[in-house]
Amino acid sequence: MIAQSLASLSIQSESEPASALTLILGIEPHKSHEIGDLTWSGRNPGRSDAPAHRDFSSWTYDVTREQTPTDDETGLRSVRELIRVFDPVAETLRGLRPRYDYRIWWSGFSDSWQGGFVIEKDLFAGLARLDADIYGTAYLDAGDDDEEGPDD
Repeated sequence: MIAQSLASLSIQSESEPASALTLILGIEPHKSHEIGDLTWSGRNPGRSDAPAHRDFSSWTYDVTREQTPTDDETGLRSVRELIRVFDPVAETLRGLRPRYDYRIWWSGFSDSWQGGFVIEKDLFAGLARLDADIYGTAYLDAGDDDEEGPDD
């Protein structure tokens, strides 16, 4: 099962500033970048002498692994927390399109070689209100060599 998870709501735009989102949504991001900011490397891979600048703004709100209890049997507590935070501004969030694009990024960390998780029906309703796609990855624990695995 997924023992812990993390999730982020990421909002991007090729024309609008990230700073406007904090005012529009009334929620502080955990990180943001504006169009024209240097990229993390600050370098263009094609030209070693030219700095690379962002061609889109980004605004991200995170729910960390530390915020998701290890007794969460669904594996999606982090997504549920994002819904709790953004549900009051769901209509405003939906109104950001087409100037902004947004999605949820989810990572689940399994305590075994299986990455099972449960999507409860009310979670679908919350996601529908936010009108957000989820891009997800489950990270599996390789386990001990003497444990039976999927190929045994």
